[in-house]
Amino acid sequence: MSFDKLATFILNALAVKEVKYIVYTVAANVILAVAASIKTGTFRLGYLANFVKSKLLPYLLGFMAALLVAQVQTNLSSLPTAIWAAIELALIGDILSALKEIGLPVPEQLT
Repeated sequence: MSFDKLATFILNALAVKEVKYIVYTVAANVILAVAASIKTGTFRLGYLANFVKSKLLPYLLGFMAALLVAQVQTNLSSLPTAIWAAIELALIGDILSALKEIGLPVPEQLT
């Protein structure tokens, strides 16, 4: 794959609605995690950079890889949707845990 084709693929992938949802969910996760860590007195700026490195980038790269695989192997066209759902569920779990740390009532089964 040439650099131009790769760049075009990345730009097109960033326009996919699921990528936008992942970014929005990660942003909500970051905001709530920061609020929870400030409330509990455990906030460290380094954790924020680590969160982006350990959550946002792998999730986006994983989803974009699934998009690429689905383009090459058309019989795997549902792979991106499955990967997106797994990412969103993981992020929503993190959000619920942060809400619980803030003090909001969250059922134990959801965290």
